[in-house]
Amino acid sequence: MKSIGNESQKVLTSQLRDMEKNGLVVRKVYDEVPPGVEYLLMDLGRSLKPILDAMAVGQKITSIAECLAGTKLCT
Repeated sequence: MKSIGNESQKVLTSQLRDMEKNGLVVRKVYDEVPPGVEYLLMDLGRSLKPILDAMAVGQKITSIAECLAGTKLCT
């Protein structure tokens, strides 16, 4: 897994799982070697984009929020 800012893999995985439980993202697992996982925004997650954009004004956000806002590639 590639890192996103200063987020550790454990923290990032925890955040993504929480967002999955809350209906913000859906997790798609690919049966390949090495295992591939993709997270896709659901409608509820996309609805948060304006809020995340407003939070990002005047500051640099280096976290999962950037992925949801579409300002950083999440892989």
